[in-house]
Amino acid sequence: MPIRSLFLQATTGALQNFSGFVILAINIIFIIVLAIGLINTVRKFITNDPGAMGSLGQLIVGVIVFLAFTIFKEDLQGIFGTFAG
Repeated sequence: MPIRSLFLQATTGALQNFSGFVILAINIIFIIVLAIGLINTVRKFITNDPGAMGSLGQLIVGVIVFLAFTIFKEDLQGIFGTFAG
């Protein structure tokens, strides 16, 4: 039985590391996309582009999705324990 518990601990540790990596990668992707969206929105407002308000709406939706993901991640941490770095 001790060998099985060692494998279980190793698997649990690997999954915790992997889930932390996935959450970090998703956060970085969100931040990059939001930064690009912010730059495009500012550019459209400066040039008086007619699509500026639509771009602003997309940016706001992106921020809401980012915040929802962060809250969802924190809820999962509360339910299952801390699994992200």
